[in-house]
Amino acid sequence: MEVASRLLNVLVGIGGGVMAGFGWYHHDVFWVALGAFFSISAHLSIISDKLDAR
Repeated sequence: MEVASRLLNVLVGIGGGVMAGFGWYHHDVFWVALGAFFSISAHLSIISDKLDAR
C-alpha cells in the first residue's frame, strides 16, 4: 500500500507541474496556482512519508 501511495503522490506531483506549465504558457493564473498547489502538496506528502518512515 505504501508503494501505491508514493506512486500516486509522484503522479499528482507530475500532473501538477504539467498543469502549472500549461497555465504559465497560456498566462492563466488559475491554472498556475492550481498546478502549484497539487505539485507542492504532493511533494510535501512524499517528504512527510519519508520522515515518518525514520
